[in-house]
Amino acid sequence: MSNSVIQKEGTCLNCGTDVRGNYCSNCGQKFQPTKLPLKQFLEDAIETLFTIDNRFFRTIKDLFLKPGKVTKEYLIGKRAKYLPPLRVYISISVVYFLIAQLIESDKILFVNFTQDGDSRINLAKIVQTAMFFLVPVMAAILKFLHLKRKAYYVEHLIFSVHIHSVWFVFFTIQLLLMSLGSIFEGQASPSLVSIIDTIEDLPQLAALIFFMIYMKNVFEEPWFKVIVKGVFTIMLYLTTLALVTLLATWF
Repeated sequence: MSNSVIQKEGTCLNCGTDVRGNYCSNCGQKFQPTKLPLKQFLEDAIETLFTIDNRFFRTIKDLFLKPGKVTKEYLIGKRAKYLPPLRVYISISVVYFLIAQLIESDKILFVNFTQDGDSRINLAKIVQTAMFFLVPVMAAILKFLHLKRKAYYVEHLIFSVHIHSVWFVFFTIQLLLMSLGSIFEGQASPSLVSIIDTIEDLPQLAALIFFMIYMKNVFEEPWFKVIVKGVFTIMLYLTTLALVTLLATWF
């Protein structure tokens, strides 16, 4: 490791392309000496870390506070300030299922599990797999409902990935509410239990309303069309989720 290559001025060591400026126009590698001082190494590491964090939190913030903006900007090519859709979705879903395993919830993604611990974990994994499978399914439904727009399937896929990312945040909030609610339900009166159950279901309602708002902002259609298409999409989506989960339990 002590024998380092001396970078020729104007030549990228990564791909051999002539470099003009601080970055390679071909592969994007930064033009710098191969023998990096510790200070430079630490500065690069910190810069990379905070760039990723800033992009992640900016993406989450705009997904919620400006419904549809992230999707629309991604589709028109303004992508540098946001994390790629799949990276956001995977990050959020992993956090959800980690929390679900830690608190051993009896509900995973609005599905009641009354089996023992092992069976509950297995069913949770099945639902998780089904959710990943249903991302392209929702995109196909949206593509069918918007044939006149002549948009590519991948454009609807990006919408689906983003809305699933938002849903998993709502799922996580509901999971935490259910965990807190279970602490009080054993000692609460029936009326208080009913109130707790209602509060626990609020994220589910919020997720459905948010889906309609997201559709409205992205597709820019009248509310009547948005509601009709949204209800149809959700009904077909939930039916497919139930069928996939049922089939998965048989194999």
